[in-house]
Amino acid sequence: MAVLIGYRPLNGAMTPGENSLTHSSRRAFLKELAPIAFVVFFGLACGQLFSAVLPQALLSVAKELGLILALLVSVAWVWRGNAMGARRCWAIVSQPENIKMIYMVCAIMIFKEILSDSGAVLDVSQEMLRWHIPLVPIAMLLPFLVGGVGGITIAFVGTTFPILISLIQAFNQTHLMLPYLMLALASGFAGVLVSPLHLCLLLSNEYFETALLPVYRHLRVPVTVLLISALAYFGVLRYFLG
Repeated sequence: MAVLIGYRPLNGAMTPGENSLTHSSRRAFLKELAPIAFVVFFGLACGQLFSAVLPQALLSVAKELGLILALLVSVAWVWRGNAMGARRCWAIVSQPENIKMIYMVCAIMIFKEILSDSGAVLDVSQEMLRWHIPLVPIAMLLPFLVGGVGGITIAFVGTTFPILISLIQAFNQTHLMLPYLMLALASGFAGVLVSPLHLCLLLSNEYFETALLPVYRHLRVPVTVLLISALAYFGVLRYFLG
């Protein structure tokens, strides 16, 4: 659905030569893709290795350590492959835009942990139950709010899913666990898309030199369609599984 919503036809017809991939273009594509693929697979492998060998006190950061190691090796690989000297590398690293990006990432992650440790999400869910709100709106509103406040997927997944799983069991809806979690994931992702703390949104706006309000005018239709589609799919699943 997201692909269909975001699809835009190209202006003008492509010539047959433009639509064909040569052997050299495939090699160039794979060469450029290699550092990214290396981060994904080597990072996962290192995370599993660190989880197996590190002491209990460091298990919570084992996967992050594996990803950091993979990123450092990949960056060194790209620098070496492009014959970049130390002075040029330092000029890239010390750019104000990169420092600002690192600051935003750290600030968002710190805020996510504060949101999780404060118990605010649990208080919100208990207040919704006190107002006798049905489970379906809770499964949509709670992840959407946390996603909008945190601006990152791991924030609403890590804080709301354990609460939602307990609520689904308490409402005797365990047979609909996966449909409810699908609905919560789509709703939380919609909240992340419109969050003013969403790092991808902030960096894209800064790159294209635009403000949030014009971007929101373009986002409102796809986000609305995403939520309606998720709710409709949930209704179909509940009909067949209920």
